[in-house]
Amino acid sequence: MRAQERKLGALVETLEEEKQEQEEAKEEQKEEQKEEEPPKKKKKKSKKKKQAVPEPESNGREQALSYLSLFINSKSDWKFQKVRQMWILQNLYYPNMMDPQQFKDALEYMKDMSPKAKTETGQQAEQILQKLRDRQDLNPQEHQVIKRCKKVIKLCDKV
Repeated sequence: MRAQERKLGALVETLEEEKQEQEEAKEEQKEEQKEEEPPKKKKKKSKKKKQAVPEPESNGREQALSYLSLFINSKSDWKFQKVRQMWILQNLYYPNMMDPQQFKDALEYMKDMSPKAKTETGQQAEQILQKLRDRQDLNPQEHQVIKRCKKVIKLCDKV
């Protein structure tokens, strides 16, 4: 009986060793396959962020002016867009970018801006004005920029 138990025990040990070897072989195969395959890139879930993406100038201008017009004429359909606001605030001084009516609309738009945005815009206008005041011979367009800067500063000082 003991001899049979020993044989049985040896057989069980052999089976366990074979099973262990098979599992190790499977693990080695998996590792080899991983090395052969290029690593899979995890797909990132894209969060819809509103980014200030550079736009072609004419397209950006058209979109910003359309946004401004929507604000003035149909505020219920208007929705805030940071990129459009940035374009407006960077270009409202320049007559070649905004005609006089659009400039008036931009001033009206600025009245609804946050105090922080008004302060920053006023500071920007002061910087532009200072640069132009330091120059001697200004062309008519630059005189127009000075007038616009003064109007922007006046509006922003009412914060």
